[in-house]
Amino acid sequence: MSRILEPGKLTAICCATEISAEAKDHFLELNKLFEHIEQTDFVFVDSITESYIEEDKRGHVNASSASSDFIDKTPDECSQMLFDMCKAGSNINYETFVVYDARSTDDHTVLVACKEYLADVNIDQHQGTQLRSVRMGTDLVKDRLLSYLTNGDSREDIVRAERREDRVLVRSELNDVLTPEEEERAYGPFDREYRTRASEDDHLLIVMF
Repeated sequence: MSRILEPGKLTAICCATEISAEAKDHFLELNKLFEHIEQTDFVFVDSITESYIEEDKRGHVNASSASSDFIDKTPDECSQMLFDMCKAGSNINYETFVVYDARSTDDHTVLVACKEYLADVNIDQHQGTQLRSVRMGTDLVKDRLLSYLTNGDSREDIVRAERREDRVLVRSELNDVLTPEEEERAYGPFDREYRTRASEDDHLLIVMF
């Protein structure tokens, strides 16, 4: 899958299970862009042949199809399907998206997937991509997506979620600092060296000015 196609503006929620209109409304209420405005940048998607151009609005959604094209699909498969839909004209982001699956109905959590661009520490260039996903409560989705879209990185959240038996990211641990061992697990020696060097370069620029 090539990056030459610019991702769309809407965040897709892949319907990997049947979702009631009430559950959709609840998700949209939790993730409004502004407290007093019924606006989000989310759209529930369940058909690869439909065109998705505008965000969903609370009170104006229907239950998803019981035969949704995204049922039992992995995040990687969802990303490819969203890419094809974006290529066909849908205004959706195929690199950062949400998967609402059967577990979501039981414990009100979802998978949030984020594609990261891997850097070569020797030449400061991107060397491929990797799609990562982390499960979190539905009330965290808007804030964490904003962080991933800004920083392009969900790895620390993934490690925080792995601390728990249920492997779910919770609000109380969002600001916890990773231990050296966890940071190594999150970034590996290669990316950790790149991040350290970038941080040193930034510090040098600050000192110079």
